[in-house]
Amino acid sequence: MQMPLSDDVVRNPSGMDASGRDCIPLFGLPLSKARSLQHAFSLVRDLLTAEPAHARLVTFTNPYSVRVASRDETYRSNLERMDLVFCDGIGLALAARYCERFPMERISFDSTSLAPLLFDFAQTSKYSVALVGGRPGVAKVAADLLAGLYPGLSIRGVIDGYRPWNELIDYICRLRPQIVLCGMGAPRQEAFLVALADSGWKGVGFTCGGYFDHLGEGFHYYPKLIDKFNLRWFYRIAREPRRLGYRNVIEYGPFWAALAERLLHWRAPKE
Repeated sequence: MQMPLSDDVVRNPSGMDASGRDCIPLFGLPLSKARSLQHAFSLVRDLLTAEPAHARLVTFTNPYSVRVASRDETYRSNLERMDLVFCDGIGLALAARYCERFPMERISFDSTSLAPLLFDFAQTSKYSVALVGGRPGVAKVAADLLAGLYPGLSIRGVIDGYRPWNELIDYICRLRPQIVLCGMGAPRQEAFLVALADSGWKGVGFTCGGYFDHLGEGFHYYPKLIDKFNLRWFYRIAREPRRLGYRNVIEYGPFWAALAERLLHWRAPKE
């Protein structure tokens, strides 16, 4: 069933949702308030250092997530299970800034954003990490690269995502890593982390989309100037014009429509 793209979370002056998270409901996405990369990492660090009574989950949403959330009730429910839902992609961040008057920062799980801070912290604090997802062999290449760049990083396990979930969950629960990186793409990666949390694992899980594939080409996937001027979307389209061109035009359509509607209402004169 397709849901309306309006912000269906009840607003309140504190900015807290029903779960007590400090977030902005935008186009059906409960976006965690993050003013800067350092602010975002401070929120992540709080999860990492909290008493592990249960799993803590972090995901990243972009304009494509608006489409998925409008059609997939399970995905919306899984977003509500996340402790942090960061705003990934400059387009969604700009929408939050203009529509909600909040200085939202783009926070991604990649080498231009959150990933290096997490790896540094895990290396220093002796936290173990497991990589789950990708085609066979992709996560292993990514793990080898990370092991070379972060010699003190404890990579406890690596497994591809082309296996039954019970096998993946059993694997993680046997290893008991403190951090799990799941690269399966939305909405599958969010669903997997929720299932892993329900199994009794008590670490901190992060979705990371296609990050393992990016690491296969090196730690720095984006050229510096591309990253500096927020042209990562353009760079990716140039590299994969057919797939990502379709995504940006067609699959991002609900995001563009919702943004246009919001801006029209925002600029419309009051009667």
